Amino acid sequence: MKSIIANPVNQMKKKSSFAGNVLPILFAIVPFTLASQPLINSTPLTFKVVNENLISVNESGVRAGLLYDAETNQIVWKKDIDYAYPIASLTKMMVALLVLEDIQNCNADWNDKLELKNTIITRVKKRKVCKVVHDTYSLDAMLHLAMIVSHNEACNVIARHLSGTVEAFVERMNARASELNMTNTFFSNPNGLPAMRSEHDNHSSAKDILILALELLKYPELTAISRIGYDQIASERSSSIYRNHNRLVIDFENEVDGLKTGYTRNARYCLAASAIKNGRRLIAIAIGAPSKNSRADFVASLFNSYYDLMEVGRLGFTDEQYQAYRENKARKEGISEVATLDTRPQPVLKTVWSREKILHSVRNGENLSAISQKYSCSVSELKKWNKLKNSFIVKGQKLVVYTMVKKQIEVDDDQLQPGDSEEEIAESANQEKSSAAGIEAGEAITERKIFYIVQPGDTLWNIARKHNGLTVEELRKINNLDPKEVLKPGMKLKVINEG
Repeated sequence: MKSIIANPVNQMKKKSSFAGNVLPILFAIVPFTLASQPLINSTPLTFKVVNENLISVNESGVRAGLLYDAETNQIVWKKDIDYAYPIASLTKMMVALLVLEDIQNCNADWNDKLELKNTIITRVKKRKVCKVVHDTYSLDAMLHLAMIVSHNEACNVIARHLSGTVEAFVERMNARASELNMTNTFFSNPNGLPAMRSEHDNHSSAKDILILALELLKYPELTAISRIGYDQIASERSSSIYRNHNRLVIDFENEVDGLKTGYTRNARYCLAASAIKNGRRLIAIAIGAPSKNSRADFVASLFNSYYDLMEVGRLGFTDEQYQAYRENKARKEGISEVATLDTRPQPVLKTVWSREKILHSVRNGENLSAISQKYSCSVSELKKWNKLKNSFIVKGQKLVVYTMVKKQIEVDDDQLQPGDSEEEIAESANQEKSSAAGIEAGEAITERKIFYIVQPGDTLWNIARKHNGLTVEELRKINNLDPKEVLKPGMKLKVINEG
């Protein structure tokens, strides 16, 4: 059951017949008591809710959710936002709020020392050996563990540090939820783990999680933590690098900056995320998604659909890329955003190569050697560009790569060089369209020869199928392949030879 905070004034009236004499004394004491407590804004947050959703997204499989526009103070998309569901580790958002409020009110300090028990598992002669190690972390590092790694025991340690016992801290969590007018919220523990009985699991509604998110965003210290994709967290013994469970802060660096993920079997996959694009702040909540990827994709679709509607942009797109996206979308819909004038001369395009900086997302099993082969650079160059001290990389990590990129530029007729005939330029443009995903899909076009870069899982048979009229035998003959030779990702195969 929820913790109920009794009103001391009402209790005094009931217990004493001398209320008229006692109340003045009570009010004289209250200011001194309040001065030592966190300064809380008890005014409930209010926001508007649209009658009909402004955007359309695929909501199948998601129990509840919403999208909030901070500029209009309006929920612009919603699904079952007032019903309480299990929320798993979204619970840790309330833990973070109480930490931040205690620090602001000088009841705690970022440098406070907290002890955490870590279990180290090793194998000795095929036997699993568990060793418990006591580590000391700062309160700052402990909050990083809670928000980035979703470390459950770290939340219990924080609870005991701030309130003496876990039970007392949980009472504070429920009291703070009540003060914020989170009417459909209940906490039984500080970490979101399942309770002994499922009806006692931590639960909340999408609207209540939005209230909590808005309160958290008042503290820039919080987003400075939650926006980190790969976080190096140090104790007094050692330090380790951890990957944020919120994939969106890695996929859309500097645009998605929070907030928290959650998962248990009862809650399924949950995410409270915040994004800011060209100054427009959005908050999205997804509760009960069927999988880890679907929850991230769903929230990303909420952000992009609304940003697109407001013509703000799209996550991961530069302004130029977004403009090209809109023009392409208009063409597909049969709507021309630019008036067609027959008298206007058509632009003359020339294909050029330029050296540009791109970001490569590390795939599962990739190493620096494979990446250097893909982009025709050296391992030492990769290390230099990314300031790497060693060759250790992890899945999803973003690496800076400088590579040659083909593009078309508009030129005057007199700027065309010999061989740059309009027919060749048109042919080049057609090749560009047919290999729009050239670098990623694996095709590289050079003069009169076409090569294919082998991708993970490729076989000679499926490569031959991608190129009409080509057989497996011809592929072997063109590339001088031994029948026993195994294809490796990154290999370059010649698929056409006209010369």
